[in-house]
Amino acid sequence: MALILAAGVSACSDEGPSVPQGPERMCWNAFDRSDLLPLLGEGKKIQVEESVSPMAIDADCNITVDGLFRFKAEADKSRVDVGLLYDFPREKPDRIALGDEAVVWDKGAAVAFRCERPSGTDNVELMIHSWKLPAGPKPPRAANIDLIRKYFAFAQKELQCAPSPTPAGGS
Repeated sequence: MALILAAGVSACSDEGPSVPQGPERMCWNAFDRSDLLPLLGEGKKIQVEESVSPMAIDADCNITVDGLFRFKAEADKSRVDVGLLYDFPREKPDRIALGDEAVVWDKGAAVAFRCERPSGTDNVELMIHSWKLPAGPKPPRAANIDLIRKYFAFAQKELQCAPSPTPAGGS
């Protein structure tokens, strides 16, 4: 099942390119518009497509601007060992202190964690990916660390996970 939200902003020819505004909250309400605008770039129309698998095992959120992919958030919930399924070698990631295992690179980040709840334990992997380097005052990896931390906190709350201890060196 997919839910598509679209918002368009027309740019006047004498004003130059504009940044589409889009909905106030995006990707299942995990991110504020202000979180994602630096990744979206210029354009006239933003489209947000959110999908959740029928068994709620995985979910995807794709954001396009004028038909071009700009941002993707993914979630995968399984009952296998906790850990990242892919190690992102081409992206030359840095490890970060979040969840059970987490990495960040210039155009994205991923975190794996165990979610303990009364109905059982799930191993969850979250990933964000952008097709553009974030614009703004923060370096790309710092911006992506902020986004993956927000996404991690959102997922833990939505899945009703028991609080997990902060890893050594985490904040």
